[in-house]
Amino acid sequence: MGWTFYNASGEALTSFGPVALTDLDIDGGTDIGEAIVDADLFIVDNGAGGTNVKTAASRIVTYVAANAQAVQSDIEAETNQDTYVPPDLLRKHPGMAKVWAKSNAAGTLAQSHNVSSLTKGGAGIYTINFTVAQSGDNTYAVGVFPSVSSNVGGYHLASAGTGAFGAYHIVTDDSNTHTNTIHSMFILGDES
Repeated sequence: MGWTFYNASGEALTSFGPVALTDLDIDGGTDIGEAIVDADLFIVDNGAGGTNVKTAASRIVTYVAANAQAVQSDIEAETNQDTYVPPDLLRKHPGMAKVWAKSNAAGTLAQSHNVSSLTKGGAGIYTINFTVAQSGDNTYAVGVFPSVSSNVGGYHLASAGTGAFGAYHIVTDDSNTHTNTIHSMFILGDES
C-alpha cells in the first residue's frame, strides 16, 4: 500500500522537492499556547537569497531593538519618527532638567540629580559640581532661595557661551544675609 501526499489546495503531489511557501498550511497548525521565549525557532530566508535557515526568537528581539531605539540626537532634535526612548536617554530631551539640586540651610546637599558634590566657597557662595558636564550651548539655569530680607539673590553659571562646564556657582546679593539658607536650582539644556 502506497502513500499519497496532498498540498494545501488538496492536489496530489507527484514529486517531492522543496515545498512552496504557498503550500504551507499554518492556519491548521496547533497554537503554541504559551508565550514566545528566546529559545523558540523561526524560519528565515537568509538575505532573501533562497537559503532557509532557523533563527532563535532572541535574535528577533535584538534586531527590533537595534532598529527602533531613538538615539541622543533624535531626542534633542525632537524628531518625529516611530522609535522608542529608552529610560537612560529620557534625560536628553530638551524639556527635562539635566541637573537639579537643593541644599539645606547649613549649605550641604539635601537632594539632587546629576550632582557629584556641593562645596561652600565662602559666605553666600556655593558651587554645585555636576556628575555629567553640560555642553554650554543652549543651557539655561534657574535658581531660587527664600529671601530673609528684601534682597533677591543673584545666580550665575560657572562658564557661559560655548564649551562644556561642570559646575554652577550660586552667589547671593547679600552674602552675609544669605549665608545659611536653602537654595534650589535646576538646569535645562544639552549634556555633553
